[in-house]
Amino acid sequence: MKVPSLRDIVLIFRRRKPIVLEPGAGIGNRLKHLASFIRVYGPDCLDIHWPIAGWVDKRFYDLFELEGCRSTRELRWQQTIKGMPLPNAINQDWRLYVSSDDVPIDFPRAYPAAFPAIDFEYERIPKCVQITYTAIFAKFRPSTSVRSRLAQISLPGNTVCVQIRNDEDWKRSGREERLELFVAQLRTYPSDTPLFLSAMNHAISIYMRQRFPNQIIELPNKDYKSMVDAVADMYLLGSRENGVFSYGSTFSEVAWWIGGCQQRVQVVGTRANWIS
Repeated sequence: MKVPSLRDIVLIFRRRKPIVLEPGAGIGNRLKHLASFIRVYGPDCLDIHWPIAGWVDKRFYDLFELEGCRSTRELRWQQTIKGMPLPNAINQDWRLYVSSDDVPIDFPRAYPAAFPAIDFEYERIPKCVQITYTAIFAKFRPSTSVRSRLAQISLPGNTVCVQIRNDEDWKRSGREERLELFVAQLRTYPSDTPLFLSAMNHAISIYMRQRFPNQIIELPNKDYKSMVDAVADMYLLGSRENGVFSYGSTFSEVAWWIGGCQQRVQVVGTRANWIS
C-alpha cells in the first residue's frame, strides 16, 4: 500500500467533510442522513459528529463499520460544529436526498413532500435510484458486537420479518398503531409461517406470542433497550423475502435498503392518526 505523502495528508485534512447528526434522531434517521451525505459529497474524508443521546447510547463504530470510506473519523459530539448542508431544500434530515432527475416532484405518496422524495416508497422507487442507494447502504457493515449477536440466530428461508415500532415515544405523538392490525396482516400467511419479530418492548413480544404460538422468533435473550440488539434486528429485518413493517418507521425502511431492496413490504398503518 502506498504511504501518503505530507502533501496528500494536508490535502485530505483540507477537504474534510463534517456531517453533524441530530441528538434526538434515532438510528434509522441517522443512517439515512449519512447515506444522503455520502451520495452528495462522496464517501471519503468524512468527519462524523455522532451524538450519544436519546435511544442511541453507543458510538457509531460500536454499531457499524463504514466500508470503503477513506479517512473517515468519528469525532466527539460538539454542538458548535457546523455540518455541510444537503442541497435542494432537504431540510428534514431523515429524508433520503433525491433530485428531480431521480423522481418528479409529485412522486411521493406515502409521506408527501414539497420536493422530490422517495421515503417509505419501497418497491415504487425507480430501479436506478435503488441501485444508487443500495451501493451506499452496503457500506454500513455490522460491528463486531452486532455480528456476534447475528451469529446467535438463524432464520428459516420462509420467515416473514415483522417490525412493530409501538412504544411510549410514538404513543405520545399519536403514532401507535393497533396491534390487531398487525395480527390481521400476519393472518394472511400460512399458519406455520415463522415470524421474526423486532419489537420495542417485551409487552409486544408477549402479545404476539399469545396470538402466534410457536411461530415467533426473536433475537435470543433480547435486551429491548440495547442498541447492539436493535442494529442486529435491523440487519435481520431486511434479510428475507417478505416484511411487515410499521408505517413511518425509518428503522425498517433502512433494513429494506440494507437488505438490497429485495423484500416485498406490507405496511401497517397510515399517517392519518399521527398528531405530528
